[in-house]
Amino acid sequence: RCAVCHESQQNNTPSRAAISYRGPDSVVRTLTDGLMQPMAVGLSAEQIQSLAVLLTGREPLGPVDHMANACPKDASPVHVSANDWSSVSGDLRNSRYRDHSSVTAEDIGRLQVKWAFAYPGGASGMAAMAGGRLFLATGTGFIMSLDADSGCTHWAYDNKGALTRRVSVAAIKPGSERAGVFFGDANGRVAALDAQTGELLWRTEVEVHVL
Repeated sequence: RCAVCHESQQNNTPSRAAISYRGPDSVVRTLTDGLMQPMAVGLSAEQIQSLAVLLTGREPLGPVDHMANACPKDASPVHVSANDWSSVSGDLRNSRYRDHSSVTAEDIGRLQVKWAFAYPGGASGMAAMAGGRLFLATGTGFIMSLDADSGCTHWAYDNKGALTRRVSVAAIKPGSERAGVFFGDANGRVAALDAQTGELLWRTEVEVHVL
């Protein structure tokens, strides 16, 4: 039931090789809560777990509490500044370069790890940084906001198994001080979250994913 599309890579369907790079928990989530749920009808939980192992070569970790390291309640608004790295590209020109950095080549050898974070289900893409927070997508279909100083979790938004590669942070409209987290997902939708709270602001379908 999987090979019909994934072995021949029809339309937007990822190849089996592409799926192998995903985490096993991502495969399980896609089959149980995500886009491939209709294709998994009739499969037991054990069969879905076995399929994830077959495709990725790794055992799923199982359910994860995305708020296990929750930050103390913080009502501070998120403001995006010119010095933030608010998208993967760094700017609208996709330069991925910072003209004015406080880190020099001489500083590299003195850098040390301040804290570490284990992506639930593996990393889906690179993180964006704005307003003293990191915003990232996980392999389990969650968008998360971490505190840049301590690594604690401000919020975690469940995108219902739909994978997101990367996120961008910007004002929700020109001139507004309210920031939003914008992303597209594997279900052909674009959405925006409130950067401070993780609340869904809007979602729209931009492409019908052909199965």
